[in-house]
Amino acid sequence: MPKNTGPFGPTGDYPRGKLDNTDEGGLVMGVTAYQDNVRVDFGKPVAWFAVPPEQALALASLIVKHAMAIKARRRFTDS
Repeated sequence: MPKNTGPFGPTGDYPRGKLDNTDEGGLVMGVTAYQDNVRVDFGKPVAWFAVPPEQALALASLIVKHAMAIKARRRFTDS
């Protein structure tokens, strides 16, 4: 797979080695608040992704951070 030239998508490498024959390599993804939703952007269609526990916890924390910010903004604008 070619290296990604945009902000999100494939990196063209296998940072932890190829996990199995369906592994398409590294992926840059973004997590944002978008129209009152938490949006995870992979830059391409993705069947699955795997990350070590530390990265999984960081991703979960980032998703929660954006969700909490949306909820706080809704509370502020709904009053």
